[in-house]
Amino acid sequence: MSTLEKEMLPIGSVVKAGGQTVLLTGFQKAEINGTMTAGYFCVPWPYGYLGEESLYFIRRGDISEVISRGYCDGEGKEFWNYVTEYADSLEAMEPGQALLLEQILQEIREKAEEDGGEKQ
Repeated sequence: MSTLEKEMLPIGSVVKAGGQTVLLTGFQKAEINGTMTAGYFCVPWPYGYLGEESLYFIRRGDISEVISRGYCDGEGKEFWNYVTEYADSLEAMEPGQALLLEQILQEIREKAEEDGGEKQ
């Protein structure tokens, strides 16, 4: 897997996937053909969200080019490192094993929210 296929990109990144230019709007896991995979919800660039039919899922391996990376500061970079580790682990699991990993990710989210609350 190349670095481009392996790295989880920040939300707001604009990429080429399947010959289309899309804006990444969220991270998502999915089961495709009995295999867990990690990817993104995305919308067409530059049009954005035009209703449910414009929102779709792409796997991280579907990205052929990064046109523009979404904003990512130090805290965001740490979070996306966790997400990349999660995605790597997820893709090595059977669908039923993903629940424990999802609980761990929830704990990471809660800790990030707590840490963010303390900074304010």
